[in-house]
Amino acid sequence: LVERLSPIGEQVWIKQMGTTGNDVGLSVVASGGGDLYVAGSTTGNLDGNHPGNTSIDGFVARLSGSGTIAWLRQFGNPTSDEVFAAVAISSAGSVYAVGHTTGNADGRHASNSSSDALLVRWDRSGGNQRVTQFGGVASEEELLAVSVNRREDVFVTGSTSGNLDGAHSTNTTLDL
Repeated sequence: LVERLSPIGEQVWIKQMGTTGNDVGLSVVASGGGDLYVAGSTTGNLDGNHPGNTSIDGFVARLSGSGTIAWLRQFGNPTSDEVFAAVAISSAGSVYAVGHTTGNADGRHASNSSSDALLVRWDRSGGNQRVTQFGGVASEEELLAVSVNRREDVFVTGSTSGNLDGAHSTNTTLDL
């Protein structure tokens, strides 16, 4: 569900997207040009390209200022879970979604046994995807927020149960 409200709280429009699975929007950001970007998770076939989906996939949708879907990208595979918790856009129009994965999202983490931090970038048209995944072998990592500056430097925050910086080898709880 995405809803646009006027400055005084009156409904301008409402857009509902969904499948027979669970579809959850977790983050929304508006661009200076009037577009909206929504990120979240689905257990269905939200984009029409994941029939028979039985895992949790992340998604990002670009909507026009009037609520029309310009594009929607579902990200995931049948053997792992991916969730996007936050979305940001750069001044150049790049779209960044962050969250976590329990699989091999970047093609380099075949033995992942926990959740890893996940950052995915698309260009303004929803193409040119780039995936970044990181985390410890037996620890849990998750990104919960993302911001991008004018130079396209990307800043993320979240949590880890591991020793990502090399200074927390006895970590047994979640750190930021």
